[in-house]
Amino acid sequence: MGVDSSAESDSESEAEDVQPPPKRSRTTSVSGANIRPTDNTQDAQPSSSVQRLSGGSASGDSVQAASQPPATTRERSHPPLPSIDAQHERERGKDGTIWTLVNGEERGRRQSQNVLTEAEGPTTYARRRVQDPLTSFMCLMDADTLEHIRACTVSEAHRVLGNTSWQMEVDELLAFIALVYVRGAKGGRTLELSSFWSADWGLPYFKETMARNRFQAIMRFLRLDQKETRNARLESNKFALAIIASSATKPGPDITIDEQLLPTKARCPFTQYMANKPDKFGIKFWVAADVNTKYMLNAAPYLGKDVTRTPGQRLGDSVVLKLAEPFTGKVLKSAHATLTIYQGKAKTNVSILSTVHSSAGTLSGPKAKPEPVVYYNRTKVGVDVLDQMLRMYSVKAATRRWPVAVFYNILDMAAVNAWILYKKCMGSKISRRDFIFELANALRANHMSAKERPAVPVPVSVAFEQGADLERRRPMSGAEKLLQKPLQRRLCSL
Repeated sequence: MGVDSSAESDSESEAEDVQPPPKRSRTTSVSGANIRPTDNTQDAQPSSSVQRLSGGSASGDSVQAASQPPATTRERSHPPLPSIDAQHERERGKDGTIWTLVNGEERGRRQSQNVLTEAEGPTTYARRRVQDPLTSFMCLMDADTLEHIRACTVSEAHRVLGNTSWQMEVDELLAFIALVYVRGAKGGRTLELSSFWSADWGLPYFKETMARNRFQAIMRFLRLDQKETRNARLESNKFALAIIASSATKPGPDITIDEQLLPTKARCPFTQYMANKPDKFGIKFWVAADVNTKYMLNAAPYLGKDVTRTPGQRLGDSVVLKLAEPFTGKVLKSAHATLTIYQGKAKTNVSILSTVHSSAGTLSGPKAKPEPVVYYNRTKVGVDVLDQMLRMYSVKAATRRWPVAVFYNILDMAAVNAWILYKKCMGSKISRRDFIFELANALRANHMSAKERPAVPVPVSVAFEQGADLERRRPMSGAEKLLQKPLQRRLCSL
């Protein structure tokens, strides 16, 4: 397997907009050249690739890779090479690496380490467990996570109210999540919350599930960590919840690792400003997604400087290796790499370093792009398409607390993953919106059953004893003292 890294000499950062190459000239950079490093050179640096992986660099460019034995590549910034004379077979880079010019039309067989042999799709555990939308959702948002959120929320309510009267069960938390999902699927995240309970314009679904004041109380006390132990936790972990790779599915041959900006202006110690994003402010996440299914495989927040990073290692390299670790097992080094230099526009070179392609043959078509360029354009969109899917029926709403914004993002990712997993396991073609509605009904089912359950009848003798006990505990007025004996006689006669 190998890595394709793309870098441009000018402000252009994508290879998608390139035009048909001009005629080759001695005064311009070569178009579609396939250059390999010479193995017997001492100056040659080892290239690297990561097993079945595409990764994002810190600047927003994507680092692409395909499947199987990894190899880690040290990527270099490639300035536009000088014009290559056809009489010469070698070029020396600025770092001393010697590259050998080969025929760009040659096509070789894909190397064995770049061929994915394991089956992709849901694991045996997921296929055995997933039967409906709820079980698919619970494969991702397990009972331990829900119990942790419930305990933190109840603890915050007790701290604020000063007593232990406020309680909440996991079933009620699931009903709360169901209402949040329905609000997003109905496109009402920008509407006033009270409008959903309006007698004239509200939805009966919300009234039947939960009272408005109760929903607002859960939202007020919702927490993802214990405030009493927060200071001790911040010394080792700045993030309340860990977003880990899901073991419910096996990825395909291509994985894209890129950045996602969670838009929020809430006060947060690691808020980022990114001028090239539609939403300028937010919390940045590194996300690994399957290119074929858009399934979110792994994610991690960017919390600032990483003290555990190896000295001299770039941020993009560190992120790619960490997020791809559950799917690679180990990283190998190789001195075999192919550098493709493609000129689609005047004075603009696109350089792609790949350990996947043994050659860079030009494909037929109106643009006649080299194979590494086509491969990069096809596999770079995994995280971007996933982000578009998250925004379509997002549950995000205005909030001043960044943990709540993160909780919304986790719910969005869990809904998309549960939908993909359900379709794969059950062979269904259900739309995502219908899936969300079915999931919401399943999430609130236990809570609705508890509300409709009739009260347990209390024996008359027990009721009398409880009533008499309450009468003894409550201070009595003078009139009640006078009527105490007649009252007891009436109770006995009944």
